[in-house]
Amino acid sequence: MDLTFGVCSAWAILTILMTLDENGTGIPICFIMFTAWESAKATHADYDTALLDRLLGIFKQRLGCNEHGDEIDFSIGNTDNDPCEHASLSKHWPGILLLLCMFHIWQAWRNMLNRCLQPVPKGEQHQLVCKWLGKLLMDLLKEKSKHTTAMGQFTEEVECWKKVGWKRNTSSKCQGLAALDFLSYIKTYIENEAYWMSWSPVGAIEAAH
Repeated sequence: MDLTFGVCSAWAILTILMTLDENGTGIPICFIMFTAWESAKATHADYDTALLDRLLGIFKQRLGCNEHGDEIDFSIGNTDNDPCEHASLSKHWPGILLLLCMFHIWQAWRNMLNRCLQPVPKGEQHQLVCKWLGKLLMDLLKEKSKHTTAMGQFTEEVECWKKVGWKRNTSSKCQGLAALDFLSYIKTYIENEAYWMSWSPVGAIEAAH
């Protein structure tokens, strides 16, 4: 499920629901378009859980039942990091396993990393912090399949950058503070095991089972 903005000149939001066929090819199964209020300051912010609940409710009703008369259920859902989408999907399909899109997670991390590293002067020192933290993020996203292991690596990274920040030279202090600022943001993704599961390799493993 993904909400897309800027599809036309109107203040419209297009919601696309897609599934996979037996060959793993994406097949759109529903398009929902709605417009923002004229008084809204931004199109992408003019919706909430209640609105998505109503629209998904209509979709579920129109979806109907299978040949055995059972409601069509969804076992796995994939979204970006939007709490309104998560809440609406969970309400209509309570047993759904919700995973977060790797592309959107990486995009959010990259944007925040660039923001946190703004105080670090451009050049070799800036690239060093980017490369170091980038490796951590890729490990967390693709390699770590145990929460305790992921937390252990994260804690080690925090301690490492604390030591960098304790150095007397200004460059190291700037690097350390910027890195720790970013890591405090990453902590919100990793400290809760259930949330960590939604974007880590273990989520994909659970979905496969």
